[in-house]
Amino acid sequence: YVATTVASGCILGSEFCESATSEALLDGYGVFKEEALELDPNYQPTTVNTDGWGATQAAWKLLFPAIVLIRCFLHAWLRIRDRSKNLKEMFFEIGKRVWSVYGCQTQEAMSLAVNDLRIWAKQNLTGVVLEKVLDLCGKTAEWSLHYVYRGCARTSNMLDRLMRSQNKFFSRGQAFHGGVCSAKLRCRSQALLYNYRDWCPRTRKLNNGIRCPAERINKKRYAKNWLENLLIATSICKKKKPPQKTK
Repeated sequence: YVATTVASGCILGSEFCESATSEALLDGYGVFKEEALELDPNYQPTTVNTDGWGATQAAWKLLFPAIVLIRCFLHAWLRIRDRSKNLKEMFFEIGKRVWSVYGCQTQEAMSLAVNDLRIWAKQNLTGVVLEKVLDLCGKTAEWSLHYVYRGCARTSNMLDRLMRSQNKFFSRGQAFHGGVCSAKLRCRSQALLYNYRDWCPRTRKLNNGIRCPAERINKKRYAKNWLENLLIATSICKKKKPPQKTK
C-alpha cells in the first residue's frame, strides 16, 4: 500500500506501507506531516477529502485533530454504479438522480434532493442497489461539508488521476522487490518524477508556459533543464537565518 497525499495537481506525499491498518497508515501519512512541518511549523490543513476507508480517516484525524474529514461523493456513486450496471435503463435513471444531488447549489436544496432520492429509491429499487443508495443518503452530513468549507475538494478525482501514473510506474517495474527501504525510495522517486518532469508541449501551452506540476504550485523554476531543476529544488540546501542581535 502507498499512503498518497495530493493537492493542486502535485503528489505531496507518497509513502510505502506494509498494510492498510490505522497504525500503518498513521506512519505513512505521518511522513507527509513531518515534512510539511519542516517547511512550516504552523502547518494545519483545514479539510481533507478521503474515501470511506476507516483506517485512512482515523490516521488523518490522529495526525491533524482539527482537520475536517469530507467523504468523497464520487466513491459513494461508484459503489452504486458497480451494483446497478445490469439494470439497463434504470441504471441511467439512478445516475441522473444521484448526480442531481451533487449539483445542488445550496445545502437546503441538497437536503430536499436527498430526501426525494431516498423516497424514489424505496419505491423503485431493491436489494443491494437500494442499500447503497440509502447508504449514500445516510452519509449526507459527511460529503456535504463543502457548503461550509467553500473551495475544498468534494471528490478524490484528483488523487485518482495522479494514481494512474503511480499504477503505470509500479506495474512496469513489476511492483516492489527487495526490502522496505527500497520500496519507500521507489515511491518517493515516482512522486518526484511526476512533480518535476516536463509536460508535453501541448500541456505546457495550456498552462501558459509552465513546464511541470511543481512549477505551477511553487510559481518558481530554478533551471531550464528539468533534471537540474529537480536536483536544485529537492536539495534542501536552505540557509538558516542569522541570529538577530539583541540590544
